[in-house]
Amino acid sequence: MRRCFRKFLHLSSADRWLTIRSLLALVTARAALGTVRLAHRPMPLDATRKVVDLSQRLLPAPALSAPAERIAWAVKAVSENTPGLGNCLVKAVALESLLKMAHHACALRIGVAKKPSGEFLAHAWIEKDGGVLLGEFEPGSLQPLTARDRTA
Repeated sequence: MRRCFRKFLHLSSADRWLTIRSLLALVTARAALGTVRLAHRPMPLDATRKVVDLSQRLLPAPALSAPAERIAWAVKAVSENTPGLGNCLVKAVALESLLKMAHHACALRIGVAKKPSGEFLAHAWIEKDGGVLLGEFEPGSLQPLTARDRTA
């Protein structure tokens, strides 16, 4: 814990602010996912949209102005050093919320796979400009899911 705090103190003020915003986004995403799961059993795929929208409304303004890669770095660093925030869906929702606030185009993806043992795997990640920004995985190992188009 001390080592993390020392690292935090040695960051630039912009990176300290970004890590604080990332912590808030992760906690908000975790809480929002819990709220949506309570309302929808089982959680439908398009419910992640509701979680991202709720996360954005709960996060403090002003909008971010950091590069997408730096925002992803902060979310990853905070989630790796904070118990309970390492879930891939929590990280993906938090990062998507922060990227939207910073006006970066990105896509939250969810994929599934079945191991030879029959075990079911699911994973969430963020794509930007055709590459994976957060949530690395072996290419071709997951079948991406898509939410049904919603008409408003």
